[in-house]
Amino acid sequence: MCRRIKLEINRSGKLKRCRASGASGNNAAGKRKITAQLNDILLYIDKLNELDTKGVEPMSHAIGVTNAFREDKVAASIGTETTLANAPDVRAANSFACPK
Repeated sequence: MCRRIKLEINRSGKLKRCRASGASGNNAAGKRKITAQLNDILLYIDKLNELDTKGVEPMSHAIGVTNAFREDKVAASIGTETTLANAPDVRAANSFACPK
């Protein structure tokens, strides 16, 4: 495993005030496990970087997404009485009473 990865795990653990923990807190086995996992991730990223992506447009979603917005249109309101008709408890000032 790369020494830089080990140093970064120790440094980031100190910055975050957390530990690479196993059953007994800050131990070598926990650090080795996290280091191995991080190393696997970095190796996979290196493998992905080998792909030829020329001519491939960047995308933000795996599938095409169209704009789901609609125009704002003024419409008639259903009114306070209709809105509060099925409320279990209505307070003065025509408002819902919600349990705490």
